[in-house]
Amino acid sequence: MVTRCPTCLEAVTRQTIVWQAPDGSPAGPPPRSGIPGLRWLRDLLGMPDRTPAEWADWAAGGHRALCPRGHHLPADVLTRRTLTIGLVGESGSSKSHYIAALVQTLQEGHLAALDLQVDMDPATVRRYQTEYYSVLFERKQAIPASRPLKVLDEATGTQETRPPLTVVLRNIVTGEAINVCIFDVAGEQLLSEQSQFTWARHLAMADGLMFFVDPAVLGQLPGGPAGDESGRGQTLHVTESVLDITSTLAHRGRGLSPDHDLSDVSAVVLLAKADLLEARASFPSGVLSPLDYGRETRATLDARLRRDSQAVESFLEDAGGRNLVLSALHKYPGVRFHAVTATGGSAKDGRYPTVEPRRVLEPLLTILDGRGVVSLAGERR
Repeated sequence: MVTRCPTCLEAVTRQTIVWQAPDGSPAGPPPRSGIPGLRWLRDLLGMPDRTPAEWADWAAGGHRALCPRGHHLPADVLTRRTLTIGLVGESGSSKSHYIAALVQTLQEGHLAALDLQVDMDPATVRRYQTEYYSVLFERKQAIPASRPLKVLDEATGTQETRPPLTVVLRNIVTGEAINVCIFDVAGEQLLSEQSQFTWARHLAMADGLMFFVDPAVLGQLPGGPAGDESGRGQTLHVTESVLDITSTLAHRGRGLSPDHDLSDVSAVVLLAKADLLEARASFPSGVLSPLDYGRETRATLDARLRRDSQAVESFLEDAGGRNLVLSALHKYPGVRFHAVTATGGSAKDGRYPTVEPRRVLEPLLTILDGRGVVSLAGERR
């Protein structure tokens, strides 16, 4: 397995990591504690060379591990599995709000019923608090449009990549942990070849993809459009094109022919801002109802998500999204469809009366299930 920096995707080895002390000076890797004989046994068994506690203490003291280009690396990056998940959708399709709601809901501990504990590294905590949580949950304001993934450093003339948000999911039974790195892409940025070149590596390397569908693009809803405060004049055709382009990039990046299955990519289609549709008779009942993970077995949860996926899929087809649905089913084996709301309601003059996310965890669970991190069928993998 090749270990890569989740920000620039360059390969990383123990020899190329830059270890940095709190004051920015060169440092060594986290010290190894414990009895030498036990450390030797861990090496012999192929276990991680540092325990989670050793990494946590080291990072809490202000130490950092950087890739050769100077990007922050997630904890224990050389021995811990890292999943990269890309969120793709047009500007205004609620990607940033979804990220805010997803991370906040993860921190509330709902996945403990699936034996998963959530942690975040200090760099992600600071960025999440500033860019997402304080804006949406404290001030209840709409989050500004995402900054581009890459921005030009005018001093050096190089493109600097914005780091993803990194969440650590730890299995409380086995102790195994993974880094989940999340980045978002404005879909319209993929419509030009230059933009595709900028994003190609990140989308090609993604283990999971979330495609966002704004209700405003659905042209065959009974009673007219779902309502679009921005007046962007979106069309479903753009959303369909984004899905096709992303598939092409993923195939090229993996050296696969266009008709080859992307079996190592877990994809979901999100009907975002679904609260705008709840009052319509055609909208399937129950697909936005909150789930109590403590009352669900893995088997019943899996069955529930399958039923809801089929209901959302049928709704999208009837609302004019048949081509989108068929394309997703053809290009991404096992794709699931989800209805989500990151806020629970619409903003009034840029502010939300309340913020009540619903069903934001399930798309992530589908990807984790597809990548073997959890098994909703009941068997641990």
